[in-house]
Amino acid sequence: MNIMKKKVFFAVLVASLTLVSCKLDQGYSEYTPDIVFYTPVILNSDSAVYLKSTSEYDVIGLDSIHVGDTVRIKIGMNGFANQLTQFTYLVNDSTAIKTIIPDSAKTLFKSMDFKTKKFMFNSNYAIVILPLDLVALKASDSIAYSFGVASSVTRVPNTALIGLKTKIKPKRELE
Repeated sequence: MNIMKKKVFFAVLVASLTLVSCKLDQGYSEYTPDIVFYTPVILNSDSAVYLKSTSEYDVIGLDSIHVGDTVRIKIGMNGFANQLTQFTYLVNDSTAIKTIIPDSAKTLFKSMDFKTKKFMFNSNYAIVILPLDLVALKASDSIAYSFGVASSVTRVPNTALIGLKTKIKPKRELE
């Protein structure tokens, strides 16, 4: 019986040391955040607009739109096991297209700076689907957006970017 107790004690000791040596709190949450576009993209509240791949890495093309159109796009952001900290966007011509965050989505942020286009998330969001309205103001051959997200992760890159390109055609004449 004494040998049996020693074997059990040794087995428990080995199992305990194995579990203690594992760093369960490190590594499982070390993921770079992700940012994607959700489909369908809605045009003027009633039609779908198609997203298409481009030759540029992480840049998605949007079918051309017309002056006066409003496009509702949904941006999905995932911090995985980490909190999302910031959402940003840049547009190459803010005189040709206006970006609107709907009032219902503004509660996601503790601070919003429309001048710098930096929006700080409230605490405890790891996944967000953010709707944005893009309003075409004037014709342009090249509208380019860059959307970014940052998370609280510390051991890997904490930001992710995705781009969107489209054209704005002159206003359609009614037939």
